[in-house]
Amino acid sequence: MFLFAGKDYQLCDVFSENSKVYQLFPIYFSKFHNNSKQKVLGGIDFVTAMHRGKAFENSAYFDRMLLNSEMYSELWRPLELRHSLEVTASDGIRGWGSVHLQRPPGSRPFSAEHHARIQIFSRHIAHALTVPVSTPEQFTEYGLSGVLVVDEKGVLLFGSADALKIVSLASGGPVEFRSRTQIPDWLVALVANFNRLWYGYAAPPCRLTRSNSAGLFQFRAYRFDVADRKHGRVAICIHAEHLLPLALHVEATGFRLGLSERQRQLCTDLLAGFSYKQVADRMCTKQSTVVDYTREIYRKLAIHNRDELKDRFGPCAIDGRSLY
Repeated sequence: MFLFAGKDYQLCDVFSENSKVYQLFPIYFSKFHNNSKQKVLGGIDFVTAMHRGKAFENSAYFDRMLLNSEMYSELWRPLELRHSLEVTASDGIRGWGSVHLQRPPGSRPFSAEHHARIQIFSRHIAHALTVPVSTPEQFTEYGLSGVLVVDEKGVLLFGSADALKIVSLASGGPVEFRSRTQIPDWLVALVANFNRLWYGYAAPPCRLTRSNSAGLFQFRAYRFDVADRKHGRVAICIHAEHLLPLALHVEATGFRLGLSERQRQLCTDLLAGFSYKQVADRMCTKQSTVVDYTREIYRKLAIHNRDELKDRFGPCAIDGRSLY
């Protein structure tokens, strides 16, 4: 579940995969929102949490108080919830909303390790909500890929799991494409372009690029084979590739490599091709300080230059399937 905060720090929207949440939200607003009854979860209300850029983190810390509260009996119990983990999406100055992961009764409580896994994404969620679409040089050079096979009308004949997931992310919606039989309209345009070239009409090359807050997506179409010779169906292969936003990839990979938050920020700028002077201006510090920080990163990663830094972060994108 995600709770969105407006410019005045008030709760302005909500998204949840649990449909019962929307039925019970009127009760939440009338009896618990921003009052003392909500303080069984960390002691601060929603508006205060957004001002501070921090909210309650793990309901296990307030277990006894929560179970005996009116909020649990009227909201959590009807939703069949038992444990909750919350992280505030913050840009370092203010909170833009909060992410809630929730588990039903009988499940294990969330742990400190679970909190650490999602904490690193908090400022990137805020970034995705507030910053304009990034330019291509701010995406990784390595990514996940998959293959779709469609006919000349865009009917799906085959799709690998990764390819279906990539199409869903590129569409900007939930990962639900795998249940469909027709590719999205924006991707059908690539098939139509392929058909024009195949029949000898003038058309641009059969490739399509799309970007959103989830990353950069590249699609290329190739002649595959006749899928059904009896009915004359044509099969077109579409290679789909997903390149993660560079900052998100560096944040997750750098965290696994043991780099601090400031070191991960510096790695993002170095991999994006910024000079030491440009990095110093962006970080509001001296160029010599940036050089010292860079040497410390190289020492920690046992590397010597930017090329080796790129190699260290590059292959990890292929292994980072857990980012989905």
